[in-house]
Amino acid sequence: MGNASSALTCIWDQTLKPVLDPSISRFQATLGDKLSACLFLEGNWRTLDEENTALQTTEVKVKRSIKAEDNKGRDCDEDVAKWQEEAGELEKKFPAIRDDYTNITRCVCGCTPNLCARYRIGQAVYEQLRGVRKLETEAKAFASLAHERLPGAVEDQGKPWTVGLSQTVANLRGILREEDRRIIGIYGKGGVGKSTLLRELNHMLMSEFQQKPEEALEFGVVIFVPVSNMEGLTPEKITDIQEKISDRLGRPWDPNESHAERARQLLAALRKKKKFVIILDDVWKWFDVESLGIPRPDEENHGKLVISSRSFEVCIDMDAHSSTFKVEGLKESAAWELFLATLSDRAISAIKNDQVIEDHARAIARQCRGLPLALKVIGKAVAGLRSREDWSYARTALEISPSGLSGVEEGLLKKLKYSYDMLEPYLQPCFLYCALFPYDCSISKDHLVEYWISEGFMAEFGDLELARTRGHYIIHKLASACLLEDGDTETDVKMHDIIRDEALWIASDCGKRKRSAFVVHAGIATSKAAPDVEDWKDAERISLMSSNIDGLPDSPDCLRLNTLLLLRNPRLQKLHDHFFNFMPRLRVLDLSHTSIRDLPISSGALAMLQHLNLCRTRIVELPKNLGNLKELRNLNLNETFCLARIPTGVLDGLSKLRVLNFYMSNYGKWKVQGDNQSSHGISVEELEHLRELKALGITIHKAVVLERFQQPDVLTKSTRQLSLKFCEGLKSFHLSNFQHMVHLKEISLHSCYELKELIIVKCSDDDDITPQEFNLEVLNLTMLMNFERVMGGVTPNLLQNLQELSIESCPKLESINWILQLSKLQKLSVCDCAGILHLVDNIPEEQKTGLLKPFSKLRSIVLKDLKKLESICPPMTFLSLESIRVQGCLNLSRLPFGAQYYEKTKLPEISGYQEWWKALKWEEKGLEAILRLNFVAI
Repeated sequence: MGNASSALTCIWDQTLKPVLDPSISRFQATLGDKLSACLFLEGNWRTLDEENTALQTTEVKVKRSIKAEDNKGRDCDEDVAKWQEEAGELEKKFPAIRDDYTNITRCVCGCTPNLCARYRIGQAVYEQLRGVRKLETEAKAFASLAHERLPGAVEDQGKPWTVGLSQTVANLRGILREEDRRIIGIYGKGGVGKSTLLRELNHMLMSEFQQKPEEALEFGVVIFVPVSNMEGLTPEKITDIQEKISDRLGRPWDPNESHAERARQLLAALRKKKKFVIILDDVWKWFDVESLGIPRPDEENHGKLVISSRSFEVCIDMDAHSSTFKVEGLKESAAWELFLATLSDRAISAIKNDQVIEDHARAIARQCRGLPLALKVIGKAVAGLRSREDWSYARTALEISPSGLSGVEEGLLKKLKYSYDMLEPYLQPCFLYCALFPYDCSISKDHLVEYWISEGFMAEFGDLELARTRGHYIIHKLASACLLEDGDTETDVKMHDIIRDEALWIASDCGKRKRSAFVVHAGIATSKAAPDVEDWKDAERISLMSSNIDGLPDSPDCLRLNTLLLLRNPRLQKLHDHFFNFMPRLRVLDLSHTSIRDLPISSGALAMLQHLNLCRTRIVELPKNLGNLKELRNLNLNETFCLARIPTGVLDGLSKLRVLNFYMSNYGKWKVQGDNQSSHGISVEELEHLRELKALGITIHKAVVLERFQQPDVLTKSTRQLSLKFCEGLKSFHLSNFQHMVHLKEISLHSCYELKELIIVKCSDDDDITPQEFNLEVLNLTMLMNFERVMGGVTPNLLQNLQELSIESCPKLESINWILQLSKLQKLSVCDCAGILHLVDNIPEEQKTGLLKPFSKLRSIVLKDLKKLESICPPMTFLSLESIRVQGCLNLSRLPFGAQYYEKTKLPEISGYQEWWKALKWEEKGLEAILRLNFVAI
């Protein structure tokens, strides 16, 4: 049979096929596919080989075109992708078909004697050829290869490096999961990492989207929108934001569409999308999100809005009322890690191998105070340093003027200046003024406001109280803009070191002025001499506070000077007689905490001076020419322990004086009518002549003068601080006698050796002032050798608003149970009171169960040299306690902390001698181990 088939094949190939070949094409269509594939194998193969080569060429062109489209951000069409897949499958089959065809058995004449093999191979070639032709036809029919890429649920914003921010990012992600947190605001100073935080949040969401199926996704779409509306929402800015949102939603962009119409379309699209997250980065001013096309998140759409800003107030304006938190700077370890990451390998090697260089590098990193932008920019500026000299120079240059380092002005200061530029004009000089204080200085809010008032920053407020209120409002505004931060206490603020550098740079006209308007050497104690007097000529404000100077120029030329701050220089003892002669515009002069003994005021000098602070100086006598300072509004003689004489008539000349403070001064020898025993001292009548006086602090040495202040009049109603010292004959002090002093904030009873009792209840119902309206905040009881008791511990009493209580050297005082009634008490200090056995020996049941718990606001306790003290109070919960210091209380063997401290997240700091701590006894087993973590040995 095989011989017969081979003979037939041979006859066909050698005799019939050549003759009939011209007619084959006419008959091929009428033959069956299978028979045709077998009979016309050679022709089909030659055609397949040619057309397969052509298909490969087409496939290469398609791949190149798709790659080009991908580079343009376009995605391959689905039919083209399917075509590529089919082409690949055909390409895989071709080598096997080629091998079968090449290796088929042939006769000497070239014919194929094996009809079965010929039939099988013929079918494979035919099917392959048909597939190739189909793909070629489809390729020619493609209208396009790619289309605009459809936006994903989250757009890749890159993976930022988040040193020290991982926990903050995790917290923010957790807040997003909470259903009732719909608008979330994060704020912080420029360069603190808010945008980095939001980009990391975006990256976290993108990772989640990539790991979950679409139906399991928490949000339908995440849209990251840089706002940066420093100039408000201009038409161009609105267009940019709407175009960004449109692109992310895959919505066609029509440039001719109005903003309002586009907003309606976007609102509708996002409401259909539901469960959206819109991230608005770098928001400077409030705007209506719906006017741009962003729906307000609600229960129906389950949307989320995340806002970042440099201003707390902007977050609140954008309705992030319940979910607003501040981004703080990095902790020291994370800051050091980030700083090192910016350095070159050779700089890091130098740091590792040289302790001196490491000390310089760490000092530079610390000066950035955890601000990531500063760490990166300053790190880049010192990235290549290797020698000790280079690192030492960089450290010094940074301390003197950071703008001197390469790249710092452009990369750091100019970026931070946006915050300054966005301040309202009345806030800008107040902000710059804060740079007069040393690095990391805790600034008293009250002192700062007094400076501002005297500088004229609030000249439109004639009323002192209104001006002060305005000043504290400005502090709030600056803090909300993250240009000021919390100080060491609630009454203080601080300015971040880098923000301070920015302010000083701005004061130098952004580095353009050779001599800055601010000469600031505050806190620089490296030299005893004052800065070069040449630098003073163009200065408007000079601050040498806390600089350890012991001398000043004789008669500096300071024709433009408004403020001179020389405070906290204890080595400074004397000023030249002509020192103030060429300071005609000086308005603020602060010499407090220096050792000067007299104040040289030449005739005509300091004519514009409004604020003079001589607190804690060693001045003995006020100068006679002080009365010539007709513009003086604020004279502070607080704690002038050496002041003994005031020339008659001096105060009469100060007709514009609004603040006068003799509180805790050595001077208390006032004369009153009817006091025939006074042979020296000035009369209280001189104080009465000060018609503009609004705030008086006074020290009184005689009971007869104290009686004068029990009379309600303009003088007594202006009294803010009252100090009684050496008052002979004063045995009982009735606080109710001073209820008419509606502004009285502080009382000090000192060295009144006959005083036995303090009566704090209201004695008469005739007075219109209620105990709650009597606003005494500070009470000091010091060196009262016969003081035995405080009467009137039952509410209401006149200490309802007391915040600070200090009791010192009162040896006969045995009980202070009455402090239980001080519901607003924050600070308690009891020292050297030999008779006290218990601070509080019993807590009434009604106070234990009442709404207002005892000591609910107490933050600080100081106990010192209480030889008999055995207990503070029965175990109880201190809701606000931050610190307790115990020193020289050898019999105090227990602390009043109960089991509730097992669960407190913030434990109070406990300081005392190590021996005392080891001897303590504990009511609750295991409590010592918990509190030991917060113990600080002294």
